[in-house]
Amino acid sequence: MAKNKKHLGSNYYPPNGPNFSLKSNEAFVKNNSLQANSVMAPNGATLDLDFTKIQNLDSRFTFSRSSNATFINSQGLVQYADHNLVRNSTFSSLTGWAPTGTGTTTNAGGVLTLSTSAAQTQLYYSQTNAQGFQDNAPVSGRVYSASINITAVSGGITYEELITIAGTFSSVTRYKDGVLVSDGATVSTGLITIVWTSGGSNTLRIGISASGTTLYPSASVSMTLPRCVIGSQTQPTYFESPVASTYHAPRFDYDPTTLTPRGLLIEGSGVNYVLQSGLNPFASPTWQTAGTTPPTVTAGYTGNGFAPDNTSRPTRVQFPVNGGSASRITQGTSYATLPTTAAPYTVSVWMKSNTAGTNYTINILGTDGTGSAPTVTPTWQRFTLVNTSGTSLVGQIYISNNSTSIAADVLIWGAQLEAGSGASSYIPTGTSTVQRAADSCVISGTNFSSWFNATQGTLLTTWSGTGITSGRYATINDGSASNQIWVGYSESAIYNGSFQASFGTAGTANGKVALAYATNDAAWCLSGGAVATDTGVTLPTGLNQIALGNSQAGTAAINTSLKLIKYFPLRLPNATLQSLST
Repeated sequence: MAKNKKHLGSNYYPPNGPNFSLKSNEAFVKNNSLQANSVMAPNGATLDLDFTKIQNLDSRFTFSRSSNATFINSQGLVQYADHNLVRNSTFSSLTGWAPTGTGTTTNAGGVLTLSTSAAQTQLYYSQTNAQGFQDNAPVSGRVYSASINITAVSGGITYEELITIAGTFSSVTRYKDGVLVSDGATVSTGLITIVWTSGGSNTLRIGISASGTTLYPSASVSMTLPRCVIGSQTQPTYFESPVASTYHAPRFDYDPTTLTPRGLLIEGSGVNYVLQSGLNPFASPTWQTAGTTPPTVTAGYTGNGFAPDNTSRPTRVQFPVNGGSASRITQGTSYATLPTTAAPYTVSVWMKSNTAGTNYTINILGTDGTGSAPTVTPTWQRFTLVNTSGTSLVGQIYISNNSTSIAADVLIWGAQLEAGSGASSYIPTGTSTVQRAADSCVISGTNFSSWFNATQGTLLTTWSGTGITSGRYATINDGSASNQIWVGYSESAIYNGSFQASFGTAGTANGKVALAYATNDAAWCLSGGAVATDTGVTLPTGLNQIALGNSQAGTAAINTSLKLIKYFPLRLPNATLQSLST
């Protein structure tokens, strides 16, 4: 995993805190040899992370996710997390870059310099960003942008010859510092960008004669800060990517209606089985229309604003009245791995009325044929349906107008079918299914031992939503399953090879749990309620890290947002646990 270096920030420390002496707590920390670089909050906590106020990760975290993912931003829009699909963007070595042709190459100080002579006329470097794109291949029909910063250039190189895209693509445009330029213009120093629509397989190539067509007997170029991002961005923001992998940032989520910050979003791996989930293009056999009178479909509809990502266009579906068989759109999808037993699956889709001031009742059916009939208003909303699949069932998404008297005109976008009993963040797809990789967020080593006390302590955890039943909000562990202290949806526990303490279900919406421990003295409190205790506790040993929103193995992602993680190096009194968790 790569250390997150680009999202640095200080912790937020509220003025109020638990009812105990800060002075005595500081003495306790000193006497128990917690490291000097421990961050002591005014309220006595040695770790104090409020992800609704400070929306970045400080340098103690190791965060990783091997694919891109979306979240709801502060404007209530669907947005990709910050990312850079170029590997080894610092040119710390030539790892990740495949040189082609002849010439002299240097990469000192994070600058790649390519040079040629009369006898050495071509040299370019390429990256096939297959492992960097969300579904392990560029999505056909999706727009991408790639940029490099030119610090020095000579020899009359053109834009087409310095940065280009190989493979299948269309709609190529080029920019210099955000201003459109022609392919044949002579390159000058500054930020140059290429924007294209992928045909499903691409290689990014940069350097002298990158297109492989024009020879330059004597030319040179120096460049820094390569980047590749999803979307049309003429001046993409640069994020440093590791040598062996691409960069994907953590996500800080918002409520799409109230725009209230929900905190750090931690999700496990997920697959969207719906193809062309943006319904654009709307084409058989992926999407089909049916019914006594099938609906009229307009993909890429421009008559009523953008889709919920504020970038793409939605699909307009004009449903006639139900003339005997409901007017509908549908798609049957095959799971990559069929469930061996009946299991919950979730259908979700964004919809809004395309008629000002008019609501429509639209039916959504899923994998088992049951459905719901939500009210679609002139405001974008995400509608969710949970049902159960069989062991050989083809997954289905089915949207219809069942009314025998009212025709419906709606906009639709962002269809998703996924395993599990709730909708995760939207996973855009093209002509194939797409898998989102899991988030991993860990503090370990001295960054952990600087604030942790093995003999007693209190962990306070707050979250948005409810998460999933198998998920954990936080897990303190030794890197294995042998020794753990965790707060989870179904239980919070202290474990050292056997359960030393196990407390009740915490999975309430926007809950807050305080879990305290000491030898033969553990306690747990949910949202200011009654305190549960256990007086027969042998503490786990060797604890050396905390995993946020997951287990130590990364197999219990909570699939919701963490608001607050706070740790006190004391077993706080029961009354204080109630106060903290209220």
